Amino acid sequence: MKLPVVDTTISLTEIPDKVTVVFLIGNCHGKCPGCHSEYLSIPLPKNSWVDFDIIQKRAQEQKNLGANAILLMGGTTNGIPLPILQEVIKRLSEILPVGLYSGASYNSTSNKELRKNINLTWLKTGEFIEEKGGLDNSQTNQKFFVRDLKSKEWKDVTYLFQKS
Repeated sequence: MKLPVVDTTISLTEIPDKVTVVFLIGNCHGKCPGCHSEYLSIPLPKNSWVDFDIIQKRAQEQKNLGANAILLMGGTTNGIPLPILQEVIKRLSEILPVGLYSGASYNSTSNKELRKNINLTWLKTGEFIEEKGGLDNSQTNQKFFVRDLKSKEWKDVTYLFQKS
């Protein structure tokens, strides 16, 4: 199994209160005007995709250094079949809790299926619309959800990114 991972980084802001290993997924078909990561839309030939074993190893190394979450930045607009994405989430969740930044709407077919995956802890939905801004803008169309551990329901916590 391979994924179009362009880069791996650490973030203190992508998931609230977490030290997050971020896998930047390339091959994005979104083409959102004003995208902060346009380079992720460059088509990647399959022979340059990263073996999942390497992704797991990187996640484990970062966990050993103090990371406490994993984020797949992309996945629903990158040509990755949903069953593969579901398996990636399942296997990475054996290392740390997993979140996914999706460019699709909350009620899209892919996000409905992803929300059923008990191994997914966080989900950001919505394409980037330049005029509305990102999660830190009160006018954004994007939403950030966390799965409640007790009820297993998804809770909108977008407000955590916005200053009052």
